[in-house]
Amino acid sequence: MSEDVVSNAPAREYDADLHVHQVSEAEKLNEIIERIEEIEQQKADLSAALKEVYNEAKCEGFDVKILKQVVRMRKMEQREIEEEQSVLTLYLQALGMLGGQSIKRGLQ
Repeated sequence: MSEDVVSNAPAREYDADLHVHQVSEAEKLNEIIERIEEIEQQKADLSAALKEVYNEAKCEGFDVKILKQVVRMRKMEQREIEEEQSVLTLYLQALGMLGGQSIKRGLQ
């Protein structure tokens, strides 16, 4: 009978270690989820603040679509801007939209 007690002792220790490990993993998971939720809330708050700034700009008479394009372009390298402008010019020329010409979409 003493053999059973001795052989069961490591199993009980293992079960206790496993339980502690599971609790620890659950706590880690919970912390990660809470951090994600906090960041998601911050992201929503920032999005609302950004929307307010764009609305303010619109009230001041600025074109919000152009402002967004300028903000996007300011993140680009000069080479990228030039390349984008070159391709845009090429496309507009191909469509006959430069030099005072105006071609309606779908009509030729």
